[in-house]
Amino acid sequence: MSPETSNPTTKICPTCGTRLAENAARCLVCGTELTPIVEPKKNAGVSAGRMPEITLSLPTALGLMVLLIAISAVLVFVALRAAGERLPAAPANGPTATITPTPTLTFTPTIALTNTPVPTDTPLPPFEYTVGPNDTCLGIAAQFNVSLNSIIILNNLSTQCLLSVGQKIKIPYPTATPPPAPTSTLEPAQATLQACEKVIITVQQNDTLSSISANYNVPPDAIKSYNSLSTDTVFLGMKLIIPLCERAPTPG
Repeated sequence: MSPETSNPTTKICPTCGTRLAENAARCLVCGTELTPIVEPKKNAGVSAGRMPEITLSLPTALGLMVLLIAISAVLVFVALRAAGERLPAAPANGPTATITPTPTLTFTPTIALTNTPVPTDTPLPPFEYTVGPNDTCLGIAAQFNVSLNSIIILNNLSTQCLLSVGQKIKIPYPTATPPPAPTSTLEPAQATLQACEKVIITVQQNDTLSSISANYNVPPDAIKSYNSLSTDTVFLGMKLIIPLCERAPTPG
């Protein structure tokens, strides 16, 4: 026997299988309470609609952006202020930092030593000398150990240093010769030239190399050598170096 199938207008008792009317509330055979079949209501199909489009103009969009930025800034400011108020205040009587001054170096000025000048001897005043027979300036200078130039300058004499018998002249006292300053070693010829006593004269009218040589008792060749002369000619007003160290010895 094939199972019975229910028609759309009937229903079957689940206990005894009796076919009953669609709206039967109890089975007439077994008395089973039947639950009325409630057909589900068909919901109207919901069709998916499109989202509404919102169109904003450029000024409106910029205004909204500025408004959002301002609101964000206000919120950040309020949050920071609230966080600052929650921070505990530093105690009024708390320890304070002490600044220790750094010691500065003081430079003590040094006293510069000054050289004490060596006292020098006060030169004595010149003394008078009366010219005797056969006296010459060179002989008098050699006799009193003074330079010929000092006698000429002190007595306002000419370069020829002409003297007359009985003439009174002034003779300077010889001064101590200071020690020479240390210098580098010189060649023998240079040392001789440097150590030589010299006097500078100006050629006067009628002066010749021979007369100047005879007046100072210095050989003409020595005068030419010290003045780099190639001839015996001298000129008026010419400056000549007379090497007194080259003078010939005075006959005794």
